[in-house]
Amino acid sequence: PEDVHVPGIYVHRIVKGDKFEKRIEKLTIDQGESDEETTLTDAAKRRQRIIRRAALEFEDGMYCNLGIGIPTLASNYIPEGIHIELQSENGLLGMGPYPKKANV
Repeated sequence: PEDVHVPGIYVHRIVKGDKFEKRIEKLTIDQGESDEETTLTDAAKRRQRIIRRAALEFEDGMYCNLGIGIPTLASNYIPEGIHIELQSENGLLGMGPYPKKANV
């Protein structure tokens, strides 16, 4: 507790459980060169199409304030040669390619 500094909040005790799990997290790893389109449901394919189409709206030199969900995922499909500045109130952790299984 003496290493935790959060102004206005007092920490008396920190307890870490044996099997702590954040159920909101979903482990996604890079499967290599696989045909990802064949494993997606119809709804996921429609969502992927929207995401890829939204990425085409990026223009070189843009400043983009990313929202949650599709706007954030669209940044994974920025066309080659397009350089943009990404900004997000929620942070940019997890942006970019998925990690390989050996790196998780």
